[in-house]
Amino acid sequence: MKFLILTLSFIVLTLSTFCQDTTFKITDKNEVIWQKVIESSRSFDSLYFGLKKTGLFTQLDSSQSLIIGELKRTGLDFSSFKENLLVSEIPIYIKVCDFSASFEIEYKSDKYRVTLKNIKCIGKAENGRGFWDIKPDETSTLNLYAYKLNKKEFSKSFLKYSKPIFDKNFISFFSIANNKNDVW
Repeated sequence: MKFLILTLSFIVLTLSTFCQDTTFKITDKNEVIWQKVIESSRSFDSLYFGLKKTGLFTQLDSSQSLIIGELKRTGLDFSSFKENLLVSEIPIYIKVCDFSASFEIEYKSDKYRVTLKNIKCIGKAENGRGFWDIKPDETSTLNLYAYKLNKKEFSKSFLKYSKPIFDKNFISFFSIANNKNDVW
């Protein structure tokens, strides 16, 4: 009986791990992308102008149901993770790098899908002479930190420590809330 319960528990845990929605994906060209569907009652125009107002994006352009642009160089906020992670568990590259990316947003009624591509890590100037081989203003792709060594699959440490920080920040960048001030 114990064996049966243990076996069933293992199967359920294994299946739930494989069925989890992941925001990070590896494309056929071995590029790391981030993709998320966000539900919203905003109109397409309201979403476009909301993104423009944030100041986080450049080169914004839109046509029909598509918005493209660039996420400006910005740091990630990892302060809310200090309660759940030890300071040593927050990846160094997240602390000493800013991030930028190109993006596209596909809009459908009541939701939109954000896809971040060409995600770049850029050494911060206050990083001094360079730490962990990351020099100020030096640019690398996220692939360098996301992949297992010499393999085109995500490392466990990336999925455990980095992914939640990226998810929280990227979602906050692209979630344009409906303000009561929008309606007058």
